[in-house]
Amino acid sequence: MTNLLHAKMFICKFLTFWIMSKKNRKLAREFLFGFSFTDYVRFKNANYHIVSLGDSCLTKTLMVATGFKPRRFYGEKSCPFDLCCSRNFNRITELIENDFEGFFNSIDMDKFPHDEKFNFVHFKKRYEKRIQNFLDIEQSNKKVYYIYSNYSSVPDTKDITKLYEVLKG
Repeated sequence: MTNLLHAKMFICKFLTFWIMSKKNRKLAREFLFGFSFTDYVRFKNANYHIVSLGDSCLTKTLMVATGFKPRRFYGEKSCPFDLCCSRNFNRITELIENDFEGFFNSIDMDKFPHDEKFNFVHFKKRYEKRIQNFLDIEQSNKKVYYIYSNYSSVPDTKDITKLYEVLKG
């Protein structure tokens, strides 16, 4: 099985080596390696969104790996908490409640380990788009499931209730 996966990856790399843009080459390889027509149809017909609220990228990664959440090449949009390491549950609630007002105020970019290579201007542009994706999903006619995981502590019941009320809006 491992040899088959290595061969598949080699073929994907061979078919895409000529793509000059590193970002597009990576996306093309992901597509060729992981595309499934069955999943494509299932996700396009799905009447729900799954949105990660953090506390790290593992939440989104596990949802994608288990097939609950579509991969980006199926058209899935990233949201602001997908790649953020934030254990401040109340801050997440506050940001959602205030439509992310103040998101960039005294932001600690170390809490975004997959985006550390960006300067602040590029980071801000990227996260403004992710915030808009979040707000669009919130307004969609589809059912929205919010997933939060924290492997070191459990939020207080009243804090969970407050987040629930904010999301129910």
